Amino acid sequence: MNRLMMTAALALPLVAMSASAFAWERNGSATGAYGRTFSSHATGGCANGTCSKQKTVTGPNGQSATRNRTVTCSGGTCNSNAAVSTPNGGWKRSSTISR
Repeated sequence: MNRLMMTAALALPLVAMSASAFAWERNGSATGAYGRTFSSHATGGCANGTCSKQKTVTGPNGQSATRNRTVTCSGGTCNSNAAVSTPNGGWKRSSTISR
């Protein structure tokens, strides 16, 4: 089940937009194998060249996986930082893309 929760937490990528400011919120649910229901809550926004997103997926047993991602762009270089936390651990990843 943790694999399904991780897949659901990673399913919606962050779309990085520089210069425009906006905020959004989204809620959803999905039914997985054996009729188990998963719910999700995501928020995000962009301002001053930085976009961020947080998404939490909660499984039928009440356990949650959370992904936080931030992308900052300036002068042709974008830096991305992501972290996932689950009841069984998590991971972090950073990357840089330049023109």
